[in-house]
Amino acid sequence: MKKIIITMLAALMLFAGVEVFAGGESQQGAKSGVPSGKAKTVAYLTFTAEGDYWNSVYDEMRRALNKLGYEMDLINANNNLATQIEQIENSVVKGYAGIFIIPVDPSGVADATKRAVAAGTPVLAFIKNPGPGNVTAFLGSNEAYLGELIVGTASTWAKERWPGKNGIKVLIVGGNSTGSETERYEAMVAEATKNPQFTIVDTVRWETSQAASMQAAENVLVQYKGDINIMIVGSGEMALGCRQAVMATGSPITNYADFGIFTGDISEEVAKAIRASKTNKDVLRMAVVNGGDRVKSSAEFAQVMIDCINDTNSKTEYYVTIDIATPDNLADFGYSLP
Repeated sequence: MKKIIITMLAALMLFAGVEVFAGGESQQGAKSGVPSGKAKTVAYLTFTAEGDYWNSVYDEMRRALNKLGYEMDLINANNNLATQIEQIENSVVKGYAGIFIIPVDPSGVADATKRAVAAGTPVLAFIKNPGPGNVTAFLGSNEAYLGELIVGTASTWAKERWPGKNGIKVLIVGGNSTGSETERYEAMVAEATKNPQFTIVDTVRWETSQAASMQAAENVLVQYKGDINIMIVGSGEMALGCRQAVMATGSPITNYADFGIFTGDISEEVAKAIRASKTNKDVLRMAVVNGGDRVKSSAEFAQVMIDCINDTNSKTEYYVTIDIATPDNLADFGYSLP
């Protein structure tokens, strides 16, 4: 009797258009008969939904997809790999047109994304690459080069601020997840050690969040009694946390003219800080940005996703441009600030 009930349930699920997974593989192997409600919707699977930068990226991506006739569902894994793997599988079962994913761990989701593609659901991975053959296409940047550029902006500023001076105290902060954050962090450390002006006081890796970085930065400032001149930070959200710690009441950093934070990624909050740093009213000096203007880049990302869905993409790897945001060129990134 139990076997008969299970068989009938499976038959009903197939009749309703729901794919049945056995051992993680789709029994249908294609998207025929999937629920029509998600046929024009992209599943946007992200490792986090925290922070102004990420929310702005999601908003622009949704607008860009809407213009192409598609909806977008934001599905947050909250930095939990097991949760994201389940979300990948659920996205196939629910019949989404495609999956746009920022992985928690690219190697960790590789098997699940590969199964999704085999089941007929195209997968476009963003920033972190699960590897060739495991996704339909990858969209990202050269993370090592980006890390080198972040250090380069700090080096240029230091040379102009303290010409000929050595012993400039530098703290290097990276995210603690695998993939792109590791590549960026290792490149920052390697590049900073080449600068004879720099004395690296510490290299640390923290959670990629504003709140966690603020608390960690407060502890570091106490540990080194404020004897730090530059923070090189791999993430814009982390940089905002460091900035809050540096500019907080009671911080040992009191002379903003002799302090600078340099980072990757930009948001409205980051842009405002960069603009204010021109007159030393802020300490966040420059940001190295993937894709430049978010509105234009989001439109490009959306088109690549649709090309994956329609099987019209001409390649499997797409790389975004990398630009440097300074107090004088923020309009180029979509921020027309006073």
